[in-house]
This record gives sequence, structure tokens and C-alpha cells, in this order.
Amino acid sequence: MSERVPEGWTKTRLSEFSSARRGTTYVASELSEDKERYPLYINMKSFKVGGGYNERGDKYFSSPYSPGQIVRENDLLIANTDVTDACDILGAAVYLPREKLLEDVLFSHHVSALNIADDVDVNFLSFLFGSENSRLAMKRCGRGTTVKMLDMKDIGRICFSIPPLPEQKKIASILTSVDEVIETTQKQIDKLQDLKKATMNELLTKGIGHTEFKDSELGRIPKSWGVRTLSELTLKIGDGIHATPQYSDNGDFPFINGNNLVHGSIVFGQSTKRVDKGEFEKHETKLGAETILMSINGTIGNLAFYRGENVVLGKSAAYLTFSNDMALLFAYYLLGSTRVKQHFEDELTGTTIRNLSLKTIRNAPVVVPPLTEQAEISEVISSIDFSIEKIANKLAQTQSLKKSLMQDLLTGKVRVQVN
Repeated sequence: MSERVPEGWTKTRLSEFSSARRGTTYVASELSEDKERYPLYINMKSFKVGGGYNERGDKYFSSPYSPGQIVRENDLLIANTDVTDACDILGAAVYLPREKLLEDVLFSHHVSALNIADDVDVNFLSFLFGSENSRLAMKRCGRGTTVKMLDMKDIGRICFSIPPLPEQKKIASILTSVDEVIETTQKQIDKLQDLKKATMNELLTKGIGHTEFKDSELGRIPKSWGVRTLSELTLKIGDGIHATPQYSDNGDFPFINGNNLVHGSIVFGQSTKRVDKGEFEKHETKLGAETILMSINGTIGNLAFYRGENVVLGKSAAYLTFSNDMALLFAYYLLGSTRVKQHFEDELTGTTIRNLSLKTIRNAPVVVPPLTEQAEISEVISSIDFSIEKIANKLAQTQSLKKSLMQDLLTGKVRVQVN
């Protein structure tokens, strides 16, 4: 994609070494979960953000189909439709491992198959499609407003710098090895997440070491526990401002909403809007130290501890300041528990955009163990969180390594030795 072409590489348009075809249209009733009876059907959920195959998005096609609709060995699948604001999927590529193609595989009309010439390695090209320059070029080819569609003629004009085939294969092999480490690390995190969920369900319903239980409105709970509403355990429950503040490009104070609450922390991104000191003083919500923030509009139930950040809180985030009857860390795990989340889910309003009311939060019944047991339960769960965080840091380092390698190897900045 760069103007400079490394020695021995060839700059060529995508249309010169590929031909495109659209996938099979479907209705919801034609998609199945039965992988034993029906062929795999690649759809928009089969794509990871930026590219890569997401097995969790697998669906299976239950209607008749023709041989022309099957994925071929030299096909690279790309998402030609995207409904997200950031267009993170548009033009993303999936390279299906060859063993997947031992059985028929179909693909959605929201996906295009690029059949690649023999002198270009499909796996190498999938990594090239995931490079920063390629992602930007694909997004530029998107047409439409709410739904973005790729213009296939436009992407055919995109130029790529392609090394000789042996070098392509070597680069693809190196990046595939890094991907395998990423996948293995992610599976470790997934297993710990499952363990955390099971542990929370056990400890937040049965506690630690109890032999005597009683009936309650929340089912059987330890005899020494109580059931109270969140309003009884908090000093205050409220939400952020409903007015739109005056934003400032150079403002020192972030304006945050529910989507800024991630894994217990307030996360600021490049798209985070900011306000100046005057707007901050005008709209600042006074929050106490024992406060948890929660998303209540659109995405429901994301949680973060408030640690004194100077922020302006928007209406899609609620705050709960707890009294001394509830340990803050225990309250955090309790709000993220299956039981409480299901209660919130059952009380949501809205259709297109879901909303959780402050009244529902205040009236939510929760279990209340003695403070000493709250601390014991929190310690067990937080130890799992610590392990997850440790492995997540390793994952982030490997992902950063991959990004650097892609920048070096896919541009020819660093050349590989081919035996």
C-alpha cells in the first residue's frame, strides 16, 4: 500500500490477482446450530474486529445449495457489509484453514469470496488485509450511512505490494505462529472467566462453609444472610447529566458515558469528548469514595469503580454510593452477578435502545452476608480476577508484538530469510 516498493516485490491491483463473487442469501429460519447435519455458513459474526476467523459466530445452512456457492480452496472471505459506526468489520478478511474445507462451507450475501491467483498465498493476503493501511483503504470504499456496503469495483483498484511467493509463505508462517500464541492465551482467559462465573454463582448464593439455610425471596440462602434492596444499602443512587455540555477540543475534563466503563475502570479513548473547566464546574456530579458506576443505557451493566476522576458523567451512566453495610468490592461483584443482572434484564424498557431505570436499580433485591464474609467472598473472586489480569497483560503484549511484526514484515521494512 506504500509508494515505496521493496526490492523484488511487485505493486499490483487487487483485481489483477483475484476475482470476486457474492455469497448466498438467507432468512433466519434457514440458519441452524446443528453442525452434524448442515454445512458451515460464514456470516458477519464469523469475523473478528479487523480480521480473523471467529468460531463463536459459526452458523449452519439448512437449505439446498449449489456447487457454485461453496467456498473454494483459494478463496479469501471478506465482510462486505457493516452496521457499526467504526466499520471495524467492513473489509475484514477470514482465511479458513484448509481442514475446514474438507467439508462444504457456504458464505452469506454479506460476505464476498475473493478467489486468489496461485502466485499469491491466501494466508499471507489475509494478514495483508489486516494491516493498518489496508483497513483504512477498505473503510474508504464503504458506501451508505446506517449500513455500510463495500464497493467491489473500488476495492479491486486498491494496490498491494506483494513479495515473491516463498517470502509470502514465510511471513504468513511467522504471523500464524504469533496468532496461535494469541489464541492459546485467549483460551486460558476464557477458562478463567468461566471459573469466575461459576465461583461467583456458588459463593453469592451459598456463601462459604454454611450448613444451615433458609427460604427468601431470592431462593435458599445461608441462615445468617439477609435480603435488602439496593436503596437500603446505598447513600445515593443517581445518573449523570441529561443536558448536552459544551465540548472543547482542548478541555481537561472527559465527558464519560456507559461505554467508558470497562472491567472496573473508566477507560478514555480517542473518541472521548472533553469539556473545559467552566463546563466541568457547571455539570460536575459530586461522587463519594465508596462509589460504583454502571452503564444503564444501550449497553447495560458495565461497571467501574469511581476513584476520584475529574469527569462529567453522562445520562447513560448511573452511580451508586454505598453505606458501611456493604463492602465496595463485594458490591462490585454482586452487581455483576448472574442473579442481579437477570433482574435488571427483566426490567429493561425500550426496544431499539434498552434502558435501565434508577427506580429498578433502587428496588433490586440483593443478598447481604455479614461484612466479614463479604470480605472472604471478595478475596476468592478477586484472586481469579488477578490471574485473568495477569494473562490479559500477556495477551496484550503478544498482540502488540503482532502489530509490530505486521508493520515490519508486510511492508518489507524487515526482510525474512527463505531457505
